[in-house]
Amino acid sequence: MEYAHRIQLALDFIETHLTEALSLAEVADQAAFSSWHFQRLFSTLTGEPLKTYIRKRRLSAAAVELMQSKQRILAIALKYRFESQAAFTRAFRAQFGCPPGQFRLQPRRLQAPLLISNDYIKHLSGGLNMEPDIIHLDTLHVVGLSNRFISILAPEANNFEVIPALWDRFNARQGEIQGARQGVSLGLCLCEDDASESENTGELSYLAGSLLEAEPTEPLPEGMRAISIAPGQYARFTHQGELDKLQHTMSYIHLTWLPRSGYQLDQRPEIEWYDSRFKPDQADSAFDIYIPLTATDKV
Repeated sequence: MEYAHRIQLALDFIETHLTEALSLAEVADQAAFSSWHFQRLFSTLTGEPLKTYIRKRRLSAAAVELMQSKQRILAIALKYRFESQAAFTRAFRAQFGCPPGQFRLQPRRLQAPLLISNDYIKHLSGGLNMEPDIIHLDTLHVVGLSNRFISILAPEANNFEVIPALWDRFNARQGEIQGARQGVSLGLCLCEDDASESENTGELSYLAGSLLEAEPTEPLPEGMRAISIAPGQYARFTHQGELDKLQHTMSYIHLTWLPRSGYQLDQRPEIEWYDSRFKPDQADSAFDIYIPLTATDKV
């Protein structure tokens, strides 16, 4: 079953359950993906986190009821899982540019449901053709600083502000880490989101750190954390060029290569491997991206 069709199954499920509580795990299961894989793929395809998409669809459905029924605004707000009429009004105004009462008197064109096709996926892939090395990595031990960020694939992305600032902080303190491998730094994109809709904000965790030669035994520097990554299989891609082209590489990985690879995304961290090849904002810069893989077990 192709990815586009599997995503559409999830979207159809959302449409028929807009008035019910929806969790990331439940929606992902409709598409036969793990929660982590679905979250990454959905954000890549739509440019927004699942929670945002569901809120927009609920507001669109509520707008239809405002036009076609005489239900009280509060009743419609509660039906579509807004905590109060005030919260509903704020969200409604943000999406449609006017409060619900005014919309009922002067209705306007609504946002259409999201449709995803194979042609759309091919368009987003940008014509890139990158074949990774499939490799096995043993357990990795990493120590560094972490922070939350919004993915490069979302419209509210703040990764180009949060992550460079995090690296600046880490680079200033890297010498405090005992037992670090010289000449190598790792960036980890961590699977730490709760599967519930209320927690699914589209944010991810990122750790800028040093690769250790062995599991840490000394106390960690203040404010740092240690991550041990389980051994497993990875697809190793090399991103060439400036960082502002990274979105093209990530879109290709998630929209073109992964769907046809016979693998799906595992919940181990995605790894950025920086060494002497990395030259920020230079055309001849390069670093490796390790995508954690697991065999496809759902069809």
